[in-house]
Amino acid sequence: MPAVLYERFENIAVITLNRPEALNAINEQLSQELYAAWERFMAEDDAYVAVLTGAGRAFCAGADMKEAAEAARTGQPMRIRPMFPANEITKPAIAAVNGACAGGGVGYALACDIILCSETAQFVLPFVARGRGGAPIAIELARRTSFSTALYAALTAARIDAATALRLGIVNEVLPPDDLMPRAMELAEKIAGHSQLSVRSMKANLRSAMELGFHEAIRAAAERDRLLHQSEDTREGTLAFDEKRRPRYGAPGSDREQA
Repeated sequence: MPAVLYERFENIAVITLNRPEALNAINEQLSQELYAAWERFMAEDDAYVAVLTGAGRAFCAGADMKEAAEAARTGQPMRIRPMFPANEITKPAIAAVNGACAGGGVGYALACDIILCSETAQFVLPFVARGRGGAPIAIELARRTSFSTALYAALTAARIDAATALRLGIVNEVLPPDDLMPRAMELAEKIAGHSQLSVRSMKANLRSAMELGFHEAIRAAAERDRLLHQSEDTREGTLAFDEKRRPRYGAPGSDREQA
């Protein structure tokens, strides 16, 4: 049985962690298949937005501790493929956290641009409690929220409920369980309806603000905007506004990059 499902709904890709019997815990198979799913999403020109969620009652319980324990007994390390680099997911991604989200599962959610969660969701960074490393995830949490939030989550290994996660800025919205995926798809459809050249440029600009110095980020953003303003999408968006109609954006590609 596949550990990760990849489904397409028009321009939206839904990626589902599919080990519900193990709370979608990360093992070699899941890590390999999730990496491949992100590669597929990035390779499909007509896939504009991804939604990442989990099957069953959990989003992702982190590392499969049964396999980790066996690896500890035998001295053979788990062959877990590293997460697909978040800075290489240049298209928009939404996490729909439907339940428990721990350890590496938090990393999977943080790789997405927008994080929605159900009222039943809980977040935990259990690394210090288990004598394990998880610094990249804690660092990404600090970048996305605050230094104090990341320290609290990483040093206490406390469970953070959905309401607290919203207050701390870990998630963007909290929803009843039955409303989670419909809302995720609603947002995905809204984003997919915009100019994808503009969407990807905006995402790149905001990531630059996190990764570069202020002046360097501004210069990079100005260059992206200069190129964007020469595109067919800018022309179409301007004319559509003036003519009081919905814009008709095409798929991103070289044929749309110049007006």
